[in-house]
Amino acid sequence: MMLAVYLTTPEIENDRRGLNTKAGIRQAKKEGRWTGKAPFDYVNKTAENGKKYIALKQPEASIMKWVFEQLADGTYSGEQILGSAREKGLNCSKNNFYTAIRNPIYCGKVIVPKFKNEDANLAQGLQEPLIGETVFFNIITPHHVG
Repeated sequence: MMLAVYLTTPEIENDRRGLNTKAGIRQAKKEGRWTGKAPFDYVNKTAENGKKYIALKQPEASIMKWVFEQLADGTYSGEQILGSAREKGLNCSKNNFYTAIRNPIYCGKVIVPKFKNEDANLAQGLQEPLIGETVFFNIITPHHVG
């Protein structure tokens, strides 16, 4: 009987820590902080006060801004834009490229995922946006006439 208690106590403690960790990450996202590794055109940094944040990384950020401008223009396909961006020095796979251009981090938003009875939403991020919200949302949800 005592052995069972000794074996289950650490498991309960691990479960509690896991829940606290998930709650902490969710709270950080609600506050607009990016959790985890920065996207490829941002870089993880630490401020003098110890707070972690992400900042734009050059020249990748300039190339991605150009990519969004090209997508907003609508003249070229995503494949053509990716090819030109690679020529300019962008180093990313096709899959990462298409995932990146759908990430609201570029317009200054952070995704707060659904959890229990709370719906998913977008929080205003603390990072510097690369493009405006209108441009970003017009690219992801184009309004076709006709």
